[in-house]
Amino acid sequence: MDIIIKVNNQSVGRDKLARLVQYTSRLVWHQLESRNANKYSVDRIKSLENTLSTFRKVLRLGRCVDIFYTALNSIHIEDPFLRFTLTTSKLAHALYLYADHIVWLSKSVKQNAAKIRVKRLELDENLLMYFSKDEFYYCYDPEKKCKTGDIVLIQALPRKLTKLITHEVKEVVYPFGDVTDPITGKKVAKESYREDIDKRAEIYGKLETAFDYEKAPPRGWQDDI
Repeated sequence: MDIIIKVNNQSVGRDKLARLVQYTSRLVWHQLESRNANKYSVDRIKSLENTLSTFRKVLRLGRCVDIFYTALNSIHIEDPFLRFTLTTSKLAHALYLYADHIVWLSKSVKQNAAKIRVKRLELDENLLMYFSKDEFYYCYDPEKKCKTGDIVLIQALPRKLTKLITHEVKEVVYPFGDVTDPITGKKVAKESYREDIDKRAEIYGKLETAFDYEKAPPRGWQDDI
């Protein structure tokens, strides 16, 4: 028991224990997915694996400094071969951890942002024709208001949050799958108004398998399950 407590009190020991549980949970959810198990159970185990991965990255914060310091100590080894190999390996490890910190921190910042595609028309001065061009912006969206496919209104921030996040999501204009005609304000399904579809259903009879927009739950209602 004393050995377990000693290992757990060290950040390296905690990292090893967390890695064991993380890889075990990864193996479990992979096996469950291959056997078409309950999606709720698979998502729970995936969430545990992601949490442990984040926990391990937090434990490794700053370790690049420690390893770099030990690399400086290995410079004084008399054997030139050992001096070169040990110093090089420790420096490479320190650089790897430093790069891992940067990537993780950049991803954690992007978690509160949505990647928005803005379509523009760009004039080709040689052909004197306009061509479609896509520009992408990372927009601050801490409430996760917009989802994939939504048409949103964005606004430039008075001050950049980060080098990437320069705009914010003001509102969701048209949710995906719930298209509204901007002129009439009527709901649209494919090429027809929903009210016209409902009128045809009243005349000819509504199919039991027909999709009911009124009774359908809002999109994204299963996100937190």
